[in-house]
Amino acid sequence: MTAMRRRRVVQASLVLLLVLFGFWLYHIGKGFDLLVDNKTITIGDATYRATATVRVSIDGSEPLVLTKRGRDVISVVGYDHVIRVEELDMDDEVIRTVEKSFTLDRHSGDLLSLPALLGGEENWIVLREP
Repeated sequence: MTAMRRRRVVQASLVLLLVLFGFWLYHIGKGFDLLVDNKTITIGDATYRATATVRVSIDGSEPLVLTKRGRDVISVVGYDHVIRVEELDMDDEVIRTVEKSFTLDRHSGDLLSLPALLGGEENWIVLREP
């Protein structure tokens, strides 16, 4: 292999490495806008009633307080997350806390149903209603 050919192989390898590195950075930095919902929902045959007041945080973010029939958007970066939901009483004291890990992908929904999560539903991440 001549020096010129070796140099071109090294340059092509470096370009390929940079392209792969760019794809990897795009993948880990992918952002999602998630709709966090505290509304009554029916999934299959089960109906999950909205909770009076909940405090929600994802990945330790600033907590978001939602009342019954409340809805808000949380932006997250990456695919793997942990949601923490605290059910509150009338004096804003924590009655119960649920923490759950979840993974997002292109096929998962973008609406996080808090009543379904608190009710133990496996499919608490659903597609947003049009």
